[in-house]
Amino acid sequence: YYQQESSKLRQQISSLQNSNRSLVRDSVSTMTLRDLKQLEGRLEKGIAKIRARKNELMYAEVEYMQKRVNTTYEFLY
Repeated sequence: YYQQESSKLRQQISSLQNSNRSLVRDSVSTMTLRDLKQLEGRLEKGIAKIRARKNELMYAEVEYMQKRVNTTYEFLY
């Protein structure tokens, strides 16, 4: 049952993504240069936020792994 539901949901997601791509493609083609520059700026800000969050998560993971290593060394010695 869950596999069937999962498959249906994947198909729906794929269909919605394709529809969204088509709508975005159509709307971008009618944008002015100013609108495109504003969009570019928003995208760059979004990418910067994503990269910052990724780095934050990576540093947290490294810190966690270092603590585990230290705990393991303490346990062994």
